[in-house]
Amino acid sequence: MDILKKQTEEEVLKTIDTQKILKFFVVDDDEYYNTLVKSYLQKIGKENDFHAETYSYTDGSSCLAHLDENPDYIILDFYLDANNDITLTGYDVLEKIQQHNHKINIIVMSQKHEWANFEDEFKKFGAMGFLKKDDFFYNNLRSMIISDNIATA
Repeated sequence: MDILKKQTEEEVLKTIDTQKILKFFVVDDDEYYNTLVKSYLQKIGKENDFHAETYSYTDGSSCLAHLDENPDYIILDFYLDANNDITLTGYDVLEKIQQHNHKINIIVMSQKHEWANFEDEFKKFGAMGFLKKDDFFYNNLRSMIISDNIATA
């Protein structure tokens, strides 16, 4: 059994070694949604021949502390702990990411419907796209990633 398991692990590592590896940061104060988005990214990677290396953060400060790890993409919640005035907002985090490295691709997501009212403003701050947390989230995330040619970049 151990030999079979070890071979499988080695095969997986070989496959990952030949695939493009993309690093994603998921920033959402909702741990359930954080985990869900990570699993979606990994599934999209498998479907499109890239390995999605995913990291999750429940606040903006934690994400910013790891920017030197050079993520390719950051999936950022619009409302980061809106009930706490001390935490960084989605705007704050987006602005600081852009100051650090304006080449990082940022996708803003929100459960609230009024997010569309802020789309132009977020684009000015450097966001590449927006996703609603709804029943179409997976398909929209997949389309956005594929249309950005992540799998072939």
